[in-house]
Amino acid sequence: MASLEDYTPDQQRAALNLFEFVNKNPDLAKQVRRAAKKADPNFKAPDLELEDSLAAQREEFQVELKKRDDADLQRLQETRRAEAHQRIKSAGLTPEEVEKVMVDESIGNYDTAINYVKAQKALAPATSESISPHSLPDNKDLWKDKNGFARRTAFDAINELKSGRVAAR
Repeated sequence: MASLEDYTPDQQRAALNLFEFVNKNPDLAKQVRRAAKKADPNFKAPDLELEDSLAAQREEFQVELKKRDDADLQRLQETRRAEAHQRIKSAGLTPEEVEKVMVDESIGNYDTAINYVKAQKALAPATSESISPHSLPDNKDLWKDKNGFARRTAFDAINELKSGRVAAR
């Protein structure tokens, strides 16, 4: 390999200009040192070695931090789910039925799902078929005494409601 003394004065000036240009641009200087290190593994560049070492340590730290965050999140989810299961059991329901409703009805909150399941279970039972549906009134009765017909129909409906039965529709 040739040394600077072997170059002509013009070539020496060009080499010096290139050296000054590279030194004025720190990013370019770093790229040149990296290229030199790549070409010659024995090339000494302590700043690059330190930077690479710090980058590797930072990456290891980020991986470890991510593992811890994931483990913490997993523990938190398990704790919250256990607490929710306790609330479900104290409401007299099973976690499986509440979670099934959460999935089926797209409910994202345990308390809302508990209330939903309770409401579904509290719905009135189906009316028996022994209750006859309303029939159309006799036209003579309706036109003969409209107010009396309305009063009798209203009292019949009130009596149905008081008895706890729901009138057929």
